Amino acid sequence: MNGLQKALNSQKVASYYDLYLNRETYRYVLRILSLKIIMENPARYGFHITEEDRWKSIETNRIWIDTTTTNLPNFAKQMGVNYKTLKIYNPWLDSEDYNLLVPKGKGYWFEIPKKN
Repeated sequence: MNGLQKALNSQKVASYYDLYLNRETYRYVLRILSLKIIMENPARYGFHITEEDRWKSIETNRIWIDTTTTNLPNFAKQMGVNYKTLKIYNPWLDSEDYNLLVPKGKGYWFEIPKKN
């Protein structure tokens, strides 16, 4: 995304569709858009996805953290997940008080009751 934003800025356009890009990058984005359209209605395009094939939600625990965490990658590791997983479940992470979602069975030793 950063590369696309730089291209948007340097070419002074507001839309991806107005960008001049190399073939590889241009085709990459079109493939993503194609995949999105197919996933919105797979049967229309000849794909038959069974319930067994579908993405299953991961059960989570909610934990309350009321202290500042200065190093989120280390914090994630302490809870038994990586930083990517922590951010996927908690994309808003930048405040001082954290109410986090982590995969069930991870981070249980950090459970602290929320203060009233």
